[in-house]
Amino acid sequence: MGERVGSAITGSKKLGAAVLLAFLLGFVITISEPDLQVLATLVPSIPNLVLILSVACGVGVFLTLALLRMLFGIPLPRMLVVLYLPILILAVYSFTDATQIGQIRGFSLQNYVTLFTTESLRNMIGGTLLLAFGSAAIATVLGTTGAIGAFYSKERVGRAISTMNQVPVVNADVVTGFSICILLVVAFHISKDTYIPLVIGHVTLCAPFVFLSVMPKIRQMDPSLYEAALDLGATPAKALRQVVIPQLVPGIVSGFGLAVTLSLDDYFIATYTKPATFDTISTYVVNATKGAQTTIKTALWALSTVIFAVVILVVAVMNYNIAHADRAGEKAEKEGRAE
Repeated sequence: MGERVGSAITGSKKLGAAVLLAFLLGFVITISEPDLQVLATLVPSIPNLVLILSVACGVGVFLTLALLRMLFGIPLPRMLVVLYLPILILAVYSFTDATQIGQIRGFSLQNYVTLFTTESLRNMIGGTLLLAFGSAAIATVLGTTGAIGAFYSKERVGRAISTMNQVPVVNADVVTGFSICILLVVAFHISKDTYIPLVIGHVTLCAPFVFLSVMPKIRQMDPSLYEAALDLGATPAKALRQVVIPQLVPGIVSGFGLAVTLSLDDYFIATYTKPATFDTISTYVVNATKGAQTTIKTALWALSTVIFAVVILVVAVMNYNIAHADRAGEKAEKEGRAE
């Protein structure tokens, strides 16, 4: 259905109708998002309806801009500069001693000193990273195994696995988190203090996206490679380890990165499953914005800047490696033709 809607929008010669449809699509989808309904209740200073409508209009506008970029060939970097402008403004304020946006004062590194010297902030960052990378590693193993199993299973079984994998993807995070809490904590009496509900919740969130990242690579692979390895005397485990998995490394790496991002970004699942004494970055930020500690709030500006800088650095390194590999491939191809 999504492909048909997209084809109809881009194929339409009526620009006004296409723009209106794109805006309405983003607006309606956002309005119906349960996560937003719950999140609006966490900001008591803004009426729920005002916050929900503002976010919905914003999503509709940005979806419309994305459509116009495709139709008119607007360079993506220009749009990214506009989209990242609020983060860049926040980064500027993180290097000042201002206590709120709009009051630019003198240059100061106090926010970064507070960020790395406050024990609660350090524990929160370390715990979040440990949870993200740990749950992402488990999710990567499960998602990759599931994708390989679905691909080599019978058609009906593979279709059933792919369908079940879609449930956590399309389900709202608040519903997933609440359901896991009821199942593990209430029904099975597993204490939140064991961190088991929290880890299972994040693995449940991330594994389906690893599955979706690995599956296209499996479909691009020659299905006869595995059978050929078996015919040459390899055991199933050795054929899987030395023939199949090396073909899937790009999908596995991208799935792992996506899993880490999803875990870092999660709020609702962590809220329902975390121990009372543990905070992730998302839950800490929400709780801090309700408090009156100005130094902690401004230190979070520094945290946002650090995260943004790390993401930019990782993306730049990955793009450089891809470009370097492409140039090496082209060079090898030219040398092969010359010989």
